[in-house]
Amino acid sequence: VGGSGSGNDESMGWLAYKRIPLTYAAFLCAALCVVITMLLSTKLILQHLDYYANPDTQKYVVRILFIAPIYAVDSLLALTFVGWATTYIDVFRDCYEAFTIYNFLKLLIVLLGGERAAIEMLEKRSQMPLIFPLHWMDPWEMGAELFYSCKYGALQYVLIKPTCALVMFVSGAAGIY
Repeated sequence: VGGSGSGNDESMGWLAYKRIPLTYAAFLCAALCVVITMLLSTKLILQHLDYYANPDTQKYVVRILFIAPIYAVDSLLALTFVGWATTYIDVFRDCYEAFTIYNFLKLLIVLLGGERAAIEMLEKRSQMPLIFPLHWMDPWEMGAELFYSCKYGALQYVLIKPTCALVMFVSGAAGIY
């Protein structure tokens, strides 16, 4: 980086970045990103609440929008509290992530006109082959079988993710994680 080659960090002023520990630089960058995320998410959430013209869909959208600041704060705290503390911090994030998946599923169903309309729409589609490495399996029949299989798969995740997070929390508190 420029200079006369004297190697004197003091003469380089603010370019003396080698003296700043990498952890501080990472923390400052993360903190800046968290602030930006919080500002943008808050603005978007408040706009949805100010123009609450379609509550059937907007309630799900607002719930989904909260995941960005939760992930941002979780990441900053994980960077700050390295080790066991991240176990406890991640429990809330994992539970809200499952709640977000559930709300996204509900939003899709509402936007498609309900379960019956979504099934009817799927029934009109032609059968799609499965991609590699699942191509050897029998595909789900388009319609109710596909819809309910996908729905149950998402709902299983919604139940299992918080359960695993709580097991992680309890085992971490007991010292066996």
